[in-house]
Amino acid sequence: MFDALNLASLQPPKYHPPKSRLVDLFGVKVLFHSISDGGRYLTEDDLEPFRMEGDPLVDEIFVLLRKEQRPIRPYDDLLSMARAAHDNIDIKKAEPSIADDKMSKFVEKYSKLPDWVDTQQLERGQRVYLAYTPAMSMSLYYRSLVPGFSLPKIAAVLQATGYLTPPSSRESVMNRLSDTAGMVLACMLSMGSLLPGGKGWEACLHVRFLHAKVRDRLMRNTRWDLKKNGIPINQEDMAATLLAFSHNSLLGVEIALGRPLSETERLDYTALWRYIGWLLGVHVNETHQERNIDPLGPGWDKSRPDPLEHSKAVFSSILLHLMKPDDSSIKIAHHLLHIGLSSEKLSKRDDDWFYFRAARCRQLIGDPLADALKLPYHPTWLGRLRMGVFMSIYSVVIFIYTIGSLPWSPFRFLVVEFHRNRIERFFQNWETTHSKRMSKTFKKAKSSCPFGFLSGMVESDLS
Repeated sequence: MFDALNLASLQPPKYHPPKSRLVDLFGVKVLFHSISDGGRYLTEDDLEPFRMEGDPLVDEIFVLLRKEQRPIRPYDDLLSMARAAHDNIDIKKAEPSIADDKMSKFVEKYSKLPDWVDTQQLERGQRVYLAYTPAMSMSLYYRSLVPGFSLPKIAAVLQATGYLTPPSSRESVMNRLSDTAGMVLACMLSMGSLLPGGKGWEACLHVRFLHAKVRDRLMRNTRWDLKKNGIPINQEDMAATLLAFSHNSLLGVEIALGRPLSETERLDYTALWRYIGWLLGVHVNETHQERNIDPLGPGWDKSRPDPLEHSKAVFSSILLHLMKPDDSSIKIAHHLLHIGLSSEKLSKRDDDWFYFRAARCRQLIGDPLADALKLPYHPTWLGRLRMGVFMSIYSVVIFIYTIGSLPWSPFRFLVVEFHRNRIERFFQNWETTHSKRMSKTFKKAKSSCPFGFLSGMVESDLS
């Protein structure tokens, strides 16, 4: 198993520019060189304004619909409403309301690919995911989801809605994790799934509207601390999440492999998630006059564009700004590591499985952060020995499997197609089971948003 704190991609350069400084980020040395001093890193003062910016394009639609006495309900499918508004305007069926006009313009904007999108690069990015699915999946869970609650300002939204956090039941959390996987895998099915009207395209916009529903609901709730946490699901939060799915996933593969993937594969995967983030409402810098975070873009300095260095700098900047584990971080991390075990009262087998998960998480994030989250070791020396042996075997298997997925490997094509078939089967099953859950939850609704189940849970948790 390779050291998560000493990855080649995270090593600071030997040359330290003037006004740069080495800082410790839970065991990782970061050479912090702020943009005001010619570097790429963002200070707290740089990042705070983004906490007061949500998704203005969609948030305005919610306000306008409410003014027109058409407030969005949990099960309403805003994408279908927007498409209907667009179609009605196209055929000049009636004079559109202001809200309908805004929805129509939204559909028009996202029905065209931006000029900066290269569809061949997106397709190559999908193949990167399909090649390294196991390592990336482990990274998403152990490097992103579980330690992600070490960022209390982001976790505040999940705690306010009860999403993934105690006292959510195991079944509820597993359903919600499955729904997140459904969105991600919809984006990896094929190039057609990402194009306007495709399954991935639709899933991203549905999730974007779900975020807007949560944001709208929390902003109208007197218990939400705007001064402390900023606007719910703001641009910094969304940038951090996007980087967790992209930059952090690539680091997970590097941990499994012992070396970074090629620059081409990393750039392709970064470009894929930049487009997905754009669909989800993360602002990009389409001109160099804009000053959005654009976490997977080339950076603000047009003389030295570098998406990989920019994403690394932005992710480290956000973690330095927000990663401050507290008691709730510990509680939620342990809750997630217990998810999927057979009973509330752990059997010995479940107990060992929990310790294995904690050890796996520790391997992927490093001891300093694992200690801050109080991830336990097995309490007996024999248990720790068994755990060490099992972890070593497990790591070797993942290493060999990942090696076999590299571009030069004769097995690469077989691995990609195997993962593609498994993803298609999972997605088909997810669509069926999710549709049944939706029908059961919203029996009286004529039509509903595919992610309305989550929205309904949010409404009940906030009421």
